Amino acid sequence: MFAILMTGCTKVGSSAGSGARNPWTQPGVLRIAVAGTIKSLNPLLSTTTTEALAETFVLDPLIATDPEGRDVPVLAERVPTLENGDIAKDGLTITYRLRKHVRWQDGAMFTSRDVKFSFRAIMNSNTAITSRHGYDLVSKIDTPDDFTVVLHLKHPFAPAVHT
Repeated sequence: MFAILMTGCTKVGSSAGSGARNPWTQPGVLRIAVAGTIKSLNPLLSTTTTEALAETFVLDPLIATDPEGRDVPVLAERVPTLENGDIAKDGLTITYRLRKHVRWQDGAMFTSRDVKFSFRAIMNSNTAITSRHGYDLVSKIDTPDDFTVVLHLKHPFAPAVHT
């Protein structure tokens, strides 16, 4: 099996000199070979591991987890915690401060309205998603300004920081 895998890495020809590009190479284009067909890059509708993996190349979360298991901000400026006041002492309110100057691929600014839109899409009963677990514990979402999202929970739920 190892020999078969290695043949995929074998140099086929020598016409492309050192540092030359293959004829199919396009600067700025990433091509990824996957087994199967990707039917959706919408995380609400995707159903396969391959789709979820492909989505990581085009979508960012508010908060992620680094290889050491620590929460790290991605689209958020910081991770909400009790210490920084972004999680209320009763655990029922979580505030996300969004990074400024983040843009969608079309150049539109990423704002708190986008987060609220995504939450509403998840909670819409007409959206055929596999699970609303965790999201169903949000009683209300506020967007007091373009870069602040406030989740109000029905009861404390530690994984809500990653919603």
